[in-house]
Amino acid sequence: MDLKLVDTTTTASFVSAGAGAGITQSGILTVGTDASFITKLDGATDSITLNTAGNTFGTITARTLNTAGAVVDGGAISITESGAMDLKLVDTTTTASFVSAGAGAGIVDSGTLTIGGDATFTVPGGSSIILDSAANNFGGTLTFTSSGGGNINNVTVVDTTLVDLQVLTIDGVLSVTAGGNITQSGILTVGTDASFITKLDGATDSITLNTAGNTFGTITARTLNTAGAVVDGGAISITESGAMDLKLVDTTTTASFVSAGAGAGITQSGILTVGTDASFITKLDGATDSITLNTAGNTFGTITARTLNTAGAVVDGGAISITESGAMDLKLVDTTTTASFVSAGAGAG
Repeated sequence: MDLKLVDTTTTASFVSAGAGAGITQSGILTVGTDASFITKLDGATDSITLNTAGNTFGTITARTLNTAGAVVDGGAISITESGAMDLKLVDTTTTASFVSAGAGAGIVDSGTLTIGGDATFTVPGGSSIILDSAANNFGGTLTFTSSGGGNINNVTVVDTTLVDLQVLTIDGVLSVTAGGNITQSGILTVGTDASFITKLDGATDSITLNTAGNTFGTITARTLNTAGAVVDGGAISITESGAMDLKLVDTTTTASFVSAGAGAGITQSGILTVGTDASFITKLDGATDSITLNTAGNTFGTITARTLNTAGAVVDGGAISITESGAMDLKLVDTTTTASFVSAGAGAG
């Protein structure tokens, strides 16, 4: 199916089925409300490609199904819209790419996105991408990019499975909620709050963000049960280049934080709750890479606190100051300068 020109202020629905199925365009599509594009063909050749500049839609449904139309099937999806983009329903077992361009641009979802392969979302600098539908399922990597200069403002993504983040630079808030592990395969640069939350019963939903070069404003890292109501197991491990500010940390198992390079140091702006081993390490030549964790309410299993040189091979200067509510167990402490530890409240010692 080749759409040459479409104009309506209400809904439009297009279905391409059978041998050679696929939907393309050779002219501008203008659909005022719901725009639905569905292909039906067994295999991975029934793609939907709608990238003409000037397209405008109300909401977008894009689905690549099998010949019977009963099962989601392969078929790449690629759609461009001028202005804000609202994804109502997306289904494919392969890749999907969405571009929102021009005045008012930004991408949101008003329904479930199911993308089996890699998913890419592009908006102009200063715009945001908010994909927070509870049942979203991204099977591949997630890439969020800006076009036309400047950085993305805010990014929110909810996924019922694991999340693998590609290179990302944003000026505002990053919020990632996953039903499995959160990992990265590229550097993350977040201007303000960076929130990473996993929701899965058991101790398998880890947060592992250790790529050199990561920078965040503040960090929230929580491993919760599937319902999101109770702190659960799941190891947390995060590395940041420069000063690290821990806003909220929750896990019943281990947590490890490394601050390295110019400006290194670890502080907190909220309560840290770590069930077993809590490790805090700074890496910077000199005596400025301190560890200061004195918020009332902190609880740890055991504590490792080390101020090392930039290479991480030699103990270096950097004051350590840690407060815990309840009994304190110091597992490993290393610094060439001062250290202060306070155990307070019930069970203190």
